[in-house]
Amino acid sequence: MYFLAGSWGNDPQQGVIRDIGDQSAPAVTAGTPIFIPVLCVVSSQWRDAGDKANFNNMSLKDWKTNVDDVFLKIDGQSIDVKSDLVRTKSFSAGPAVAGTVGEYLMDPATGNVETLKATGYYSIVTLSGGREHTIEFGGSTSGSSPTNVHVIDHIYVA
Repeated sequence: MYFLAGSWGNDPQQGVIRDIGDQSAPAVTAGTPIFIPVLCVVSSQWRDAGDKANFNNMSLKDWKTNVDDVFLKIDGQSIDVKSDLVRTKSFSAGPAVAGTVGEYLMDPATGNVETLKATGYYSIVTLSGGREHTIEFGGSTSGSSPTNVHVIDHIYVA
């Protein structure tokens, strides 16, 4: 499986444009599943000594309610991902790594990024080989933490 990276938010008009591989060095081979984080969020609450799981549940419910748009296009063809909402159970991401978002989310008592939950729209696709494909994805949310995600990946498949 090949994992594409998402975005924490960007200019929705321009998007984040990435070239992944080329004819001489393809990124993946035909038939390799490609995981796409279309629009997603991770919730972490370690500072509150109260019910951490409930905080995460409410935070993620609010996020889903505030999703205004979600989209995925493969080579210009729209794919409906609105039914592809996934929610995780609580999990730990392990030790925080300096210089990453994990450093901000870590529990100072343990140094771990824990009591996390995530929700979002994800997709897994396979692409034909011998050419470049364009995967365009993202969406927008409103509410207390509005965000816009627009990623355009040009990926060469062998």
